Amino acid sequence: MEESCRAALDALPIGKSELGRRLTRSLAESGLAEAVLRVSVSWEDEKKGSAIVMVREFKPRDPELYRKGIELRTAVMRRWGFRAQDPKIKASQFMNGVLAFLDKGDAPADELLFLGQNGVVAEGSISNIFIVREKRLLTPDTASGILRGVTRGLVTELAQKRKIPFVETLLTRHEIYNANFFVKHQN
Repeated sequence: MEESCRAALDALPIGKSELGRRLTRSLAESGLAEAVLRVSVSWEDEKKGSAIVMVREFKPRDPELYRKGIELRTAVMRRWGFRAQDPKIKASQFMNGVLAFLDKGDAPADELLFLGQNGVVAEGSISNIFIVREKRLLTPDTASGILRGVTRGLVTELAQKRKIPFVETLLTRHEIYNANFFVKHQN
């Protein structure tokens, strides 16, 4: 978030420690045992900004999906190209995902696979994509147009700690659909 703020305009409008206190307080006040916290940062002008914390209940996926897998479809929509918005900037543009789900109509799908402007796999509509191929963990390279997010970074770190061969690369749909298996993790 801090990197996104700097790339978009300026530093976080509040300090990291204050943001941490707000997150802790918001979670405590929600009374939820498991929650999803979303922080939205905005600026009134170059000097004055604000940060809002939103809390909602965490609803885990059906455990059966982890056993049997998910229904994956390719979205007709493409992720924004580098010329539209730098993918290193995490911003709240959900319209692309909303339009993709509307476009799929009644076709069954637990998740939509987005392609980047260059036709390679970018990410899921609400998830990072990881696959296993030939005993290596693969994920799309940031050149595909994805955000270097927290979840993706954590998976990378855990793979390195466990000495799991990990490769960031350009992936095609063919590689996704022919993987040994793939792992989807909510953002």
